[in-house]
Amino acid sequence: MNVSEIMTMEPSYCAPDTTLQEIAAMMIAEDCGQIPVCEYGTRKPIGVITDRDIVCRTIAKGLNPLATKVSACLSTPCVTVVQDMSVDECCRLMEEYQVRRIPVVDENGDLCGIVSQADLACHNDESQTGQVVKSISQPGSPDSRGNAQNRRAA
Repeated sequence: MNVSEIMTMEPSYCAPDTTLQEIAAMMIAEDCGQIPVCEYGTRKPIGVITDRDIVCRTIAKGLNPLATKVSACLSTPCVTVVQDMSVDECCRLMEEYQVRRIPVVDENGDLCGIVSQADLACHNDESQTGQVVKSISQPGSPDSRGNAQNRRAA
């Protein structure tokens, strides 16, 4: 099975100058905890912003989330997968980089989807899903999550 068969298609995304208030509203509207951040005027992912990023990198540091832009607290560089990659390889990368969601890019490097743990749970066998969740949830340094090497796996 390939990533394209399980991914959520056409995810919302934002630019680096989007406000955190706008991101929070997007997360509510989309019922999600991560929004990919793309280069200005493109769909090329440069990072992601998560609900955890907002809390740990803004609110916990006493910054005003209503006046803060995504660029101040996004997780970079962005780990991505390609849509024709196997789900097994996608799971391996999610485990390696300890990410709960991973943007999917097309052959041009443009955002076309996202794979989450929920997508895995709905389309994968229980033992593999359990292994991915266990590996992703292992303790690590606070900055190791989401600040992995920039990698587009091919």
